[in-house]
Formats: sequence, structure tokens, C-alpha cells
Amino acid sequence: MSSTRLVTPKHMPWTPLPYMRRAVDFLKSHYRGGLPLLPGGRKTSITLKAFAELKAEGKVNTMLVVAPLRVARQVWRQEGAKWNDFRHLTFAGVYGEAKARTKALNSGADVYLINYDNLAWLAKQYMGRPLPFDVVTF
Repeated sequence: MSSTRLVTPKHMPWTPLPYMRRAVDFLKSHYRGGLPLLPGGRKTSITLKAFAELKAEGKVNTMLVVAPLRVARQVWRQEGAKWNDFRHLTFAGVYGEAKARTKALNSGADVYLINYDNLAWLAKQYMGRPLPFDVVTF
């Protein structure tokens, strides 16, 4: 039995509060940035919205999300499934056995999810070559 908690999609549009819209605009207009929001402040959906808008504008294609394993497995993909605005995005989990990580990297997904423990492995895969991600978020 899988330990990944699945969320029933809401199939509703993502309707941001004013601070959320400002955060999306901030992320889109800055090369680097952070969201100093409390847990539950909707950082994941804000980041997904910024990425989805940049992707729709043709400015980016892929995003690497670096997070603790539990967050990578149980938050990002499920948050993407909750809202209509993100349902078109595809996710690949770059964790588990090396063979599964390699398969995920070659999947052609929009969003790649990796835990901190696998960053050294990822670096070795691209030694001397640029990473194939337009956006990296921690």
C-alpha cells in the first residue's frame, strides 16, 4: 500500500486572495525570490500559478522542485490536481531507486520533484552540463 496521500481534485478555478496575486506577480518579475509565508500560506499553489503563467507565456518549460521527501511526495502533485488552473501540468517524482529516478528525469514532465537526499545524484547525472530546468524552487 502506498504511503502517498491522494487528494480528491476540487475541479475549481484557483481564486487567489490579493496577497497571493501579489506573490505570483513578484515571482514572475524577479529572477530570484522567496515567499516568507507561514505554513498554510499557499506557497505551493502560488508557485504553481507563477510557473503555469510563465509556461503559458512561453518563457519557461520545466521546473525542478527541491523539497523534503514527504513534501515532494505528498504536497506538490496533489496541490496540482486540486485546481483546474494546474491540472494541465505533469509531474515526475525524482526519488526512489536510481532506475525510477532516471525514468522520471526522462519523462518529459513539466514539474520534477526531488528530495534533498537525491541532489548529489542529480548533480552527477548532469556533470559538466547545464541542468535541463528553467525554474528551480526550494
